[in-house]
Amino acid sequence: MSRDVASRGARLAVALMFAVLVVVQTNKTALSQDAAAEESGGDAAAQFQTLFSQWKELIAQLRGLQQEFAVAKPEDREALKEKYAALIAQGDELLPELRDKAAAAYAAAPNEDEDLGDFVASLANERVAGYDDYDEGLELAKLLIDNNYPRAEIYNVAGVAAFGLQQFAEAEEFLQAAEDQNVLDEMGNRALITLRDEQLAIESLWEKEQEIRAAEAELPEGEQKPKVLVKTSAADITT
Repeated sequence: MSRDVASRGARLAVALMFAVLVVVQTNKTALSQDAAAEESGGDAAAQFQTLFSQWKELIAQLRGLQQEFAVAKPEDREALKEKYAALIAQGDELLPELRDKAAAAYAAAPNEDEDLGDFVASLANERVAGYDDYDEGLELAKLLIDNNYPRAEIYNVAGVAAFGLQQFAEAEEFLQAAEDQNVLDEMGNRALITLRDEQLAIESLWEKEQEIRAAEAELPEGEQKPKVLVKTSAADITT
């Protein structure tokens, strides 16, 4: 099995590893889809559960093929590779819709289903840490934060995503919140250190600039430099 296909299969499995745990927990107390549709936000939840069932079946098939491949004769392995690649392609098509449905179900009834919130959080983390998809990861993380999702780790995910998008003010806000709650991971810690180092550098440069401006202010008007507005991600600076 090629490394690329195997790697994509592993990512799909990891993306839903937590999802499988969610199902184990949720199945103990879950309503049927018809009953769920009667709850607040039930339509969105039912749509998510329908798609989620398809995803679980896909993951089960992938795992089954992996087991077959491990014991297959060499002449049978090429056919298994083709089946595996086809399932990976199905997963690639299904995953974006699954994320959308999960987010919609959560937004319809925030924090009513703890497992659903945790699943959306796992998807946000998977987009950021697994795929460097900072746009979608930040969107999912902010959905949770805006709706008072209780697990503080989501601030770390949001901060890393915002940092990756060079939205530094927002990144620092989220990462500081993560640090305050002792949930910074290695990526988040590196990002926050970088932000603080850059801030110190900016402050140092600004102090020097203030000194230069003060000296220039003492010059006759005709000898002073013209003023130019420079826009940066941190601030607007007149030089």
